Amino acid sequence: MASTMGSRLAYDKAKEAINRAGFSASQAVLSQGYLRAEVTMTTTKTLYTFAILQNDQTNGAQTNTEQRLALQDAFYCSSIGIYVAKPTSATDTTFALAHIQMHKYLQLLTWQLLCILFTIRL
Repeated sequence: MASTMGSRLAYDKAKEAINRAGFSASQAVLSQGYLRAEVTMTTTKTLYTFAILQNDQTNGAQTNTEQRLALQDAFYCSSIGIYVAKPTSATDTTFALAHIQMHKYLQLLTWQLLCILFTIRL
């Protein structure tokens, strides 16, 4: 939803969700942003857990390219993207993301260093 109309719709839906949760949307600060959670893929795992909160150490320390949710914040998810990438190191911030189309990217599982990025747009 990159359009102005899509952004407005996401804003209105977030406002409705805040009100339904029992909070006052007039007292909340609504701003557009994103969350980005990452996990290294291996050939020995079949289930991956993504850390969403800043203090979550499920997969170890937060990487330098992750964007996690602050403890006092809430979010409304308007879209989700799943991507794969092959960073050159643990501190690489310039690696390209490839949107997952499973039939094209199954061979990526043989890479030594492979991350799956779970991007949530607010």
